[in-house]
Amino acid sequence: MKSGGLERRDTVMVVDDVPDNLRLLGEILSPHGLRVLQFREAAHALKAAVAAPPDLFLLDVLMPEMDGFELCRRLKTEEPLREIPVLFVSALSDTESILQGFEVGGVDYIPRPLQEQEVLARVLTQLKLRRYQTDLESLVEERTQELRRTQVALLQKEKLASIGRLVAGIAHEINNPSAYVRSNLETLAEYTQAFRRQGELVTQLLEQVAQLDTQTLPAPLAQTADALDRHRRREDLHAVEADTTDVIQASVHGMDRITAIVRSLNSFARVDETGERESVNLQGAVENALTVVRTQLKHDYNVVTELEPGLEAWGNPGQLEQVCVNVLLNARDATPKGGEIRITTRADRGEAVIAIADGGPGIPPEIQDKIFDPFFTTKPVGSGTGLGLSVSHQILTGLNGSITARDTDPDGHRPGTEFEIRLPLSP
Repeated sequence: MKSGGLERRDTVMVVDDVPDNLRLLGEILSPHGLRVLQFREAAHALKAAVAAPPDLFLLDVLMPEMDGFELCRRLKTEEPLREIPVLFVSALSDTESILQGFEVGGVDYIPRPLQEQEVLARVLTQLKLRRYQTDLESLVEERTQELRRTQVALLQKEKLASIGRLVAGIAHEINNPSAYVRSNLETLAEYTQAFRRQGELVTQLLEQVAQLDTQTLPAPLAQTADALDRHRRREDLHAVEADTTDVIQASVHGMDRITAIVRSLNSFARVDETGERESVNLQGAVENALTVVRTQLKHDYNVVTELEPGLEAWGNPGQLEQVCVNVLLNARDATPKGGEIRITTRADRGEAVIAIADGGPGIPPEIQDKIFDPFFTTKPVGSGTGLGLSVSHQILTGLNGSITARDTDPDGHRPGTEFEIRLPLSP
């Protein structure tokens, strides 16, 4: 067999209480490149096999304390030994004994006296079948993983297409009335300026009237001026004017915020069939992603950002923002309310890096190798699909980037996990 690209010798474990039988089988098998392990006691052989499984067993049937059939039964109860072929070697040639050997899990029967060519043919055939079985299992596992990756890609593509259609409709429904409202607010601001100027002129007029001799003023004019002055003071028109300006500015800011949210959603949900790459501003990508998840973070988490201005990566804007959203939502789920989520960007050895650190308990060592597997999740059933990190890994791999996770504090004093998103720097 091959291991890591190098040839290795197949190992055959021979169990027989007769030394001459062990020696003979060793002389037959060893010259053909097989490593032969010899045991006279079944119990010792079982213990050694569990510790270091061989590629094939040759068992004598008639042995004291534990015969070959019982040893085979016990081998088949051990997970790492269950699929290893077992051949019985015995002078027993009756049909009942042969059938019993097959019933307990044996795959072949070598009769005594031994014929060298027959022993070699049966042993090598079973080793070859075992090799085919192992290769087939590996191929099936590889193809299964490919199918799962394809399924994830198809699900993600359909998801993005659905979101894209939804966002396009939302953008159409929101952008047009938003434009009307913003335009009207700007017009209202101009009107307010006109009213303010008129108020200033009225104030000047009242001040000039107040300086005149009230005895010489016509009574209606004096009464109107007095009523207007009392109304102006009572309603505090100066404060009303100032408040009106602030309200209009706040409303314009709110409309700008709505426009920014729709723009961020459009960017996030954009379906880039070709996956074309371009220069992506990391600060913009992170801020757009934060806009998308802001309602889910609300005020429950302390989001701290340290974003290097002007840092550009070579990738796909929509896909990078999607990765950021996935990792941010993962950080939210891991962090207790009131905890901190920290986002930083930097350049490192020719790569642009986005680091997102949560305030969660960290990733247990036993699942570190599984977190990017499709459908793997530690959340309760129905609470997560297990696709977010897998999709992110797949996206970044397609962009010649990477995503890794590490404990922010291996000693456990300040636990948490930091995900590093890496892409090539923009040329």
